[in-house]
Amino acid sequence: MTAFNFDVSPLRINIVRIGNVKSDSFNILINLGSLSSLSEDTIHLPIPALANVEEYRFNLNISSLNDVRSYNDSLSWIHSHLSLGSIVTVGVNGDFKNLHEAANYYNISQCMEGPVTMILIDSIYNDSNQSFPIRFNRNVNLPEVELKITPKRGVRVKIVTNSSAGLPIFEFVDSRNIVIEGVDTIGNTGLMFLSYSTSQPA
Repeated sequence: MTAFNFDVSPLRINIVRIGNVKSDSFNILINLGSLSSLSEDTIHLPIPALANVEEYRFNLNISSLNDVRSYNDSLSWIHSHLSLGSIVTVGVNGDFKNLHEAANYYNISQCMEGPVTMILIDSIYNDSNQSFPIRFNRNVNLPEVELKITPKRGVRVKIVTNSSAGLPIFEFVDSRNIVIEGVDTIGNTGLMFLSYSTSQPA
């Protein structure tokens, strides 16, 4: 079996990036060199910078004139960029859909740039859109970064667990520098916690 010659049959790689904020596509052409039969090679693909707290779906397609095995020319994958900006929103139409998701990102993020504020933009967070307990672990990558959780100005927020199975609303596991702030003396803003757990009401 002969080698695959890119000079004769250039290889074109098309990548489509689909995100909630931005979508685009770009092409890479390989028209030099060759690949021996039954061998593998590694190609590093430069991808433009990703937005903070964004999930992208990538579709990759490879095409070449003399490609005889087209069944393995497509690939799809999802990438979540774990960078947290200084202010993120939590709610149905926010950067995170619920507090459980926001906490998971916070716990593993490696690139928080200074203090982070999570603004609660919905009026209620309960068992229908939320998994309890909401667990904040100590971020081993950036343990000194301060996190503040606060309602959006003008919104009275309730975090409610209706379960009687003994699940608390929050769990803080060796976590630190976390502030929950719901006091607003000049506006119609508030933050309330309601738990119907018979064993762990707090």
